[in-house]
Amino acid sequence: MPRGAFVSTLTKTDVDEVHTLRGAIEKLAAGRACTRMQGEGFAEMDAVLEQMKSVDTKIDPEDAVRLDLQFHDIIYAYCDHARVQRVWESIRGQVTVFLRARNASFPDFLDVGYSEHKELRDALALGDPQAAQDGIDKHILGAYERLKRLNLPDR
Repeated sequence: MPRGAFVSTLTKTDVDEVHTLRGAIEKLAAGRACTRMQGEGFAEMDAVLEQMKSVDTKIDPEDAVRLDLQFHDIIYAYCDHARVQRVWESIRGQVTVFLRARNASFPDFLDVGYSEHKELRDALALGDPQAAQDGIDKHILGAYERLKRLNLPDR
């Protein structure tokens, strides 16, 4: 799909609203998941991280989106909060569109995909809700800042 097709339907308002909603629910999910995840949850994350790390050439933007979402789905799966999981499912499609736009416009997944997710995994492993929430803030801010640099219409 051409690069412009990803971003032509996005607006600055869309990006801001989805980013702030995602940030709020993912901070809650991460704060809960970090105290509930044990070996199995971290093993699932590590398996996704290994896939991210093993990419040594240009990654297809769809594969980057798939790996990114797969990682974050684990956080939601372990947050033990059905309503947060439902909200995530309701915006996951929109997040997918934004990740596609981000990856198409800023093809740096090979540089930041593994390292940023590994850093987030390590924050979750501390078992400290505040550290997990800070890790989420830092992680999703990068994608948000990139999308804000696109020449998107206001509404």
